[in-house]
Amino acid sequence: IAPYQSDLEFMLNGYKLLQTKLAKTWQTKNERIAYTTPYELLILASLIQKETNNSDDMVQISTVFNNRLRINMRLQDDPAVFYGLGNRLTITRADFATDTPYNTYLHSGLPPTPICMPSQVAFSAAANPSNESSLLYFVAIGKGKTKFSSTFNEHSDAVNKYLKKSITLKAPK
Repeated sequence: IAPYQSDLEFMLNGYKLLQTKLAKTWQTKNERIAYTTPYELLILASLIQKETNNSDDMVQISTVFNNRLRINMRLQDDPAVFYGLGNRLTITRADFATDTPYNTYLHSGLPPTPICMPSQVAFSAAANPSNESSLLYFVAIGKGKTKFSSTFNEHSDAVNKYLKKSITLKAPK
């Protein structure tokens, strides 16, 4: 905060900066996006930001989410579910059945609001997914890296390999 700047002035300056960055990013979007408004870009960028800090993976995650949106497949985004549950420290498998507007396992499309403040890299990734139309899945594999898959079987194998657990996954709807 600048000297003698009120909290309200500080917040308004931040809001104006966000609107400027969002408008500039919207102008750079490519034809592969699966949403229609700058606000939806902001929401998607927030999901991408919470999924990874790895800038190399952000475009691929954007690609997966855009591909899923395009075919009306649920996003199944864990950070959105956590946000809808108040960002509790402990989440169980049963919590994924809790119906909140942010539960992207139960609801199709984007959640109703952003879940965090995204970086410029996440904004750019949300605006410019790649043309890899077959990518539909990803799983964090440790050390900030992500494994991407095109089929549910590949994804299930990756989950079992990298998470080293016997998890039974249900195919998304």
